[in-house]
Amino acid sequence: MDFAFLNETSDELIFSDEINILEAPNDEFFLVANSPKIKAEIYAPEINNYLANSKNSMLEKAKNVKILYESRALSFDFATNLPNSQNVGKNVIYMSQTPRKTVVETLQKAGFKVITCKNDEVESVYGKIGEIYVQITQDVETECDFFICENTDKKFLTQSGCYEISNLDENEILELLSKKTPVYEYENFVSYNHKICDFDGSKTECCGLCADVCPTVAILKDKENAKLNFSHIDCVKCAKCVQICPSGALELAKMSIESFEKIAKLYKDRFVILLSEKNLPQNITLPENALYFVIPNDKFLKANHFLSILEQSGQNMIFFTPYLDEITKQNINFVNKIYDLKFHKTAIITVENENELQSALNKTEKTAYFDIPFVNQNSREILSQRLGILVENENLGKISLDEHPKFAQISINEDTCTLCASCAGACKNGALIADSEENAIKLNASLCTACGACVKSCAEQGTIAIQTNEIDLQKSFFEYQTLAHDELFACIECGKKFATKKSVMRVAGLLKDSFTGDTYKMKSLFCCSDCKAKLMIQKQLKEQNGN
Repeated sequence: MDFAFLNETSDELIFSDEINILEAPNDEFFLVANSPKIKAEIYAPEINNYLANSKNSMLEKAKNVKILYESRALSFDFATNLPNSQNVGKNVIYMSQTPRKTVVETLQKAGFKVITCKNDEVESVYGKIGEIYVQITQDVETECDFFICENTDKKFLTQSGCYEISNLDENEILELLSKKTPVYEYENFVSYNHKICDFDGSKTECCGLCADVCPTVAILKDKENAKLNFSHIDCVKCAKCVQICPSGALELAKMSIESFEKIAKLYKDRFVILLSEKNLPQNITLPENALYFVIPNDKFLKANHFLSILEQSGQNMIFFTPYLDEITKQNINFVNKIYDLKFHKTAIITVENENELQSALNKTEKTAYFDIPFVNQNSREILSQRLGILVENENLGKISLDEHPKFAQISINEDTCTLCASCAGACKNGALIADSEENAIKLNASLCTACGACVKSCAEQGTIAIQTNEIDLQKSFFEYQTLAHDELFACIECGKKFATKKSVMRVAGLLKDSFTGDTYKMKSLFCCSDCKAKLMIQKQLKEQNGN
C-alpha cells in the first residue's frame, strides 16, 4: 500500500481514499508515512508540520496533504539511487604527532587493531573504506580499513574511510567507526548522462568542472580517454557537481529534473515554500495557499528548478535555506532579473530563518501559469524551451550574467571559416549545427554552455569568438541563427557538387605550391573524390606507357 497516516490526535480527519488512516502502528509496509512509527520506505515529516501550522480549512488541508504524499511518491518512482555495500574490517591506522592513548585503548577494547604513526611518516593515502592503502615510505605500503588523523593536510581526507578526529573524543571516534563496520552501506548520490557531458569524448579538454569542485576523489578526470570516472563510495553528498554542471549531464539521483517537473505540476495555484527536509520550520503560521515543496538537498538547485515551480504554480515563491551558496544565489538572481523585466515582480524570495519566512509569507503575488510539455529532452533543452516561452515575442532586452547559469553568444568570421563543421561536431548540446540544406553553420545561443569545444576544434585560429557576459531576451536568442554559409563547389570534371567553395579554395591555397608543375595534381584540387582517383590513375598510366 502506498500512503499511511498515523493519527496521534483526537482530530477527525478527512483524507482521500489513497491515504490509509491508522490509529496505531501495524505490520503493514507503506511507501510514504507521516510518522517514523509506521513501517514505510519514506518518512515525510512535512505532513504533520503542515497540518499543525496551516490556516487552511480541513477540506483544503486534505487536498494539500495528498499533494505532499504524491510528491514523495513521484520522487521515489523516478529515483535512480541504487544501494551498494562494502565489507569493512577493524584495522585502523592512526596518524598524529602525539597520538592520544585514550583513543587507542578505547578502540582496542572494542576489537579494533590500531597502528600509530607520525604525520611526517606518511607520504600518501589512496583507496576506499575497507581497502585503504597507506604509503609509509617509498618502499613500505600497508593496508587498513580506516585511516584517522589529527591536524593534517586535506590531501589525506579525500577517500572514504579517512577522518579528521582532532575535534572528537574517544567515544565519538568509536561511534564513528563502529557504524561503518562490518558492512558500509552507500548509494549513488548522482546520476550521469555521458551523452550530453561536455567533457566526455572531447578531443580537446573542455569543462570537467564537476571534478574540479569535488572535495574528494568521487569524480576524477581521465584526460587520456576523455572520460569521467565515478567512485560513489567516496561521495560526501555535497551536490556541488550537480549544481555546477552546465549541460545537465549530472543530476541528483533521488530527484531528477524529470521527477522535479512532475512534482511541480502538482503545485498549481500554491504559494510554494521550497526547502529541504532538515530545514522544516517549527514555529510558523502558513497562510491558506502556502505549501511545502520538500527536496532531499538544497545545494543542487539551478534556474531550471526554480522556473519549473514558478511556471507551474503561477505565482512567486519562497526558498528557505539557512545558508545561500554563491551558485544558487547566481541562479536565483538570473531568474529574478527575467521576472522583473517580464512581470515587474520578484519571483524568488530567499529567507534564512523563521522570522524572515513568516514575513515573506505575506508577499504572495500572481505572475503567469505555463503548462509546458517536455518530451525526451535533457535539462538544457528544457531550460531553453522554458525561457523561450516565457519571453514569447517580446524583446525584454539584455541582462548581464554572473558565472552561472552558463550561456554564450558565438560569432564566426565568415572570411576565414571554411565550413568544415568541426565546431558543430564538437558541440555536445546541439547549440551549433551544420545545416546541409543551406550549407550553413547555425547557432541556438540558448543551448550553448560556453564549454569552448567549438573554439578548440576549429583549425582556423581566431575564427570563432565567444561572449559569455550577457543573454539577449528576445525570440531570436532561442532559435537557430545562421553564423556562416557558403555555396557548394562543383567538380571541374563531372560537375558534381561535393564541398563548399571556401573549403576547396582553402585546401587549394595550402597545396598549390607543392603541386606546381604537376597538371594532374593541380587539377585534382578542384575535383570530387571519384574524379581525383580517376586523375591519379590516368597519371599512373601515362607514366607507365610514356604517353
